[in-house]
Amino acid sequence: MSTLAARLAAPSRVLSLEELAREWTAARVTVRIGGYGVLAHDLVLLRRVRGGLGRVLMRSASAEALAGRPCPWDPPCGLDVLFREQGRTGPDGIPKPFVLGASPLGPDLIVTLTLFGLAIDWVPAVTFALVDTLKNGIDWRGQREGLYLPEPAVSDVWVRGVPGPVVPPGATAARVTFLT
Repeated sequence: MSTLAARLAAPSRVLSLEELAREWTAARVTVRIGGYGVLAHDLVLLRRVRGGLGRVLMRSASAEALAGRPCPWDPPCGLDVLFREQGRTGPDGIPKPFVLGASPLGPDLIVTLTLFGLAIDWVPAVTFALVDTLKNGIDWRGQREGLYLPEPAVSDVWVRGVPGPVVPPGATAARVTFLT
């Protein structure tokens, strides 16, 4: 088991809901592509973005990570952190530490990638990989037949922290729902 998988499987401490809310760490990378807003609700789009992101992260990954084994680097490469199975806690394993989203903003497309927990340490690599994917790694013309799209141009990139959940005083349970 890799150091990363061991850390996820056996955290150093257990937090109460109030402590979790205080210590929650997340960061969101937001990218705007001018003129592509019409694709925001395309069901295949986020799969293509996810695949492109993985392909870009593969270019800087260790040989071990490329082979599906734990990355021996310290810190491990982004491919290992975001895409490799990190142990099993049920039928689906430990959830990946990110979610993708897409929405229109007028005529533009907004793509968001939110990283959770220790994965925020990889924000610089993920930001580069997301921008590179959106500019060079997707066959945009394959999204809609007969739709004219200009060359993809990233007009803005933002990286922001995401506030933790609000927990009512005295709460003993919570449900976290991720929409992606």
